[in-house]
Amino acid sequence: MSENTELSKEQLFVKEYLLEYYRGFAGLELEYLRDFYEAEEKNEQISLAEQEKLHLEEEKLANLPPGRFFQSYYSERCTEKRHYNMFRASIFTIKLGGNNIKSILEKIFRENLSKGAAKKDTATTIGPIRGPVLMRDGKEIPIGWEEEKKLLIELKDVRIHELEEEVELFKRYNNNAKEKIESLKKEIKIAEERIILLENDARKFSESEKKITSEIATSSKPKSKTKSHDQHQKSKKKKSSTQEINKGKITEIPVQTTSDDDYLGKHFAEQSRDLKFYDFPAYWKDNDIYEMLEKVGYIERLEVKWNYKYRTVRARIRLTKEMEEIFLKGGSNIALTKNERTYFFRMFDAELNATEIKKRYEWQAYKKLNEESMKKEHEIIRDYNKNLGGHFAKIIKINKIKYILIYFNNESDLLKAIYRSTMEEDLGKGLQIKSQDELIGKEGTYKKRTGINRFKVPT
Repeated sequence: MSENTELSKEQLFVKEYLLEYYRGFAGLELEYLRDFYEAEEKNEQISLAEQEKLHLEEEKLANLPPGRFFQSYYSERCTEKRHYNMFRASIFTIKLGGNNIKSILEKIFRENLSKGAAKKDTATTIGPIRGPVLMRDGKEIPIGWEEEKKLLIELKDVRIHELEEEVELFKRYNNNAKEKIESLKKEIKIAEERIILLENDARKFSESEKKITSEIATSSKPKSKTKSHDQHQKSKKKKSSTQEINKGKITEIPVQTTSDDDYLGKHFAEQSRDLKFYDFPAYWKDNDIYEMLEKVGYIERLEVKWNYKYRTVRARIRLTKEMEEIFLKGGSNIALTKNERTYFFRMFDAELNATEIKKRYEWQAYKKLNEESMKKEHEIIRDYNKNLGGHFAKIIKINKIKYILIYFNNESDLLKAIYRSTMEEDLGKGLQIKSQDELIGKEGTYKKRTGINRFKVPT
């Protein structure tokens, strides 16, 4: 027996439209309440008016514009304890139910209107009225209205499930596409940098080729008077030629990788970063650099560029959890130990341009070191930073004289350090200010001159 046999016609009529009302709430959580959940996670108050405009038909009959509801629904006693997103979600659900009832009433009105028209035209009806049929294996199988309704609901649920799967598939595809686009952008940027470097190498090679040609042309000239003078000139040319070819060249260092996700997840950050490291000594070998950076994180890719006295390193690296914490707090200075000696380096996001990095190190001061000092270099750097408030320092050698170059966070810190050093040191032996475009020489700082020499005309 059918489940509807014990119900009256009135109950059957009400049941049909009651079920239709409930079906109007299908997908409530996924389609509508999910926005309220996300707002709650972000600790934000969601806009009821915007949600209504996005999902509901405008209510004109009851004179309830988006975001508004009857005043009797509110209570001043609950103002302090009111949970705004939950409260607005309930109003949204009530208005969604109002939309459902409106649709049902409009349907009933249309059905009654059509039945009234049908009664007038009963005299002209020819032949029996056929009920709904189901096509199976090419044959028509009559089915009742209730069976037809259940079948349509099942088909609707299947279609909804298919659409949900398509939406999820599209979201995954969209996320993958975004990641690929970002990866391609970074690869393009790296490729552009390599092209520029290759062009520079080609230009330098062309210049060195011209020099070789000119040397061949001048080789027919009389030889120099002394053998020692000849050897000195040859060694000088050989040294400068080697430096010119190697300077600015980028070389990739092979790295060892692992597929042990448990090991990586336990010791290193979740994501890898594209970073640049500065102040590696130029005389260090590739293996030395690789071994030192292994203390900083798990290396996925490593490139080295030679810049006269130093080497700049670009690495795709998953920092150790300790170093990741320092990086996220804005720290850029790292200290690493090699052969019982501490070295100081700087690290930055590879996307930072030279101007932004230069700005962080624009407040500088230097001091000539006492040659009688028996301290190790890393101890000198540590003590000066601690006493004078510098955020980074390094020891440089100019004309066989050692200087310490200290960088400060701002002008105020720099001036305080200058004053403290002046009061504690002998006159002329304290810290001295240095601008970024100045070089250190025997007589103090000076600006490097470039271009054509210009002479004043005598008057």
